[in-house]
Amino acid sequence: MTKTLTHFYRDYRKKNKGTHYDIDQGEYKRLVKIILNEVLEEVQSGHTYKFPYNLGEFYIYKKRQKRKPIDWQNTKKFGKYIYHLNLHSDGLIYKYKWNKSKARFINKTIFEFKPSRNNARNLAKLAKADELNIVKIK
Repeated sequence: MTKTLTHFYRDYRKKNKGTHYDIDQGEYKRLVKIILNEVLEEVQSGHTYKFPYNLGEFYIYKKRQKRKPIDWQNTKKFGKYIYHLNLHSDGLIYKYKWNKSKARFINKTIFEFKPSRNNARNLAKLAKADELNIVKIK
């Protein structure tokens, strides 16, 4: 089951109702967005972000493609397989990585990080503009 920000807000509200930490959902969403934007900014500048409470680390890595992805639009147009060559990045692809190998919590294999479409597109835009400082190479 996928958990969303609404699920986390409900849990937060149950624990903090009536206290001075009690905030509405709009404010909660705004605060989470500010925190996550700071983390992404840190990561996009080439640093590794270490989550508190031994929850792992977060970074961007680059690697060579094993198989080139198919350009379906041109494949249909010309009737034969046409591949994306990623010449702008010299054949490298960039991805976000949540490294849980040093994390200390149970059932960590069932958790995954999947960037939103907006964040994935932003990463691609930064890679094309050559504005990423990547330390990790896989």
